[in-house]
Amino acid sequence: ASLTYVGTEKREYWRRIYDVRRIRPLWLLAIVLIPPALVVAGSVLSWLVTGNMAELTELLQPAEFTLVGLLFSVVFAPFLEEMAWRGYALVELQKRYSAIISGLFLGLMWAVWHLPLFFIPGTYQYELGLLTLPFWQFMFAAVGGSVTITWIFNNTGYSTLAAILYHAMWNLAGMVFHTNVLSDVFYVVVLFGLALAVVLRFGGRTLTGRKK
Repeated sequence: ASLTYVGTEKREYWRRIYDVRRIRPLWLLAIVLIPPALVVAGSVLSWLVTGNMAELTELLQPAEFTLVGLLFSVVFAPFLEEMAWRGYALVELQKRYSAIISGLFLGLMWAVWHLPLFFIPGTYQYELGLLTLPFWQFMFAAVGGSVTITWIFNNTGYSTLAAILYHAMWNLAGMVFHTNVLSDVFYVVVLFGLALAVVLRFGGRTLTGRKK
């Protein structure tokens, strides 16, 4: 019986990676639109506070990135990371804890996992600098972002594919749009605002509006 259970678990794990039917059109729209909307909202909020129109005009400046960097950030990193973070760890955490606790804890682990990159020259994290304002923005964004990914993951039938796509759109939005330190801070504010709204609307236990 135990071997049958393990086999079923393995099949379900892989099915959640490729089963596109779990992602309904409305959730696919959320996956595609939320990450860039958060970036734009952060810049709009920064513009409203500072009155500096450059906060908005900088957004549409031509982005500079290599094909290798694009493939790594939008394809390889989301796929490999989410197979572990959401595909396995989040499922196991939610067997014992609520969705919000699981999402926050995993977000903290996700942030800490990136720490070594801040010591490796040439990485995006190294350019941000250790213990700088952009460093903290990055770390807090990982925690808030983890809550929103948990929300999407749970509402798409534990779809690892949904988490991969959302992660990819998140990275793509960060590469395409030009922001600055201040607008990035407001981005984190908006991100946590979304996470709070999700918890209030769907409930912290499952983030789906259902008790189980």
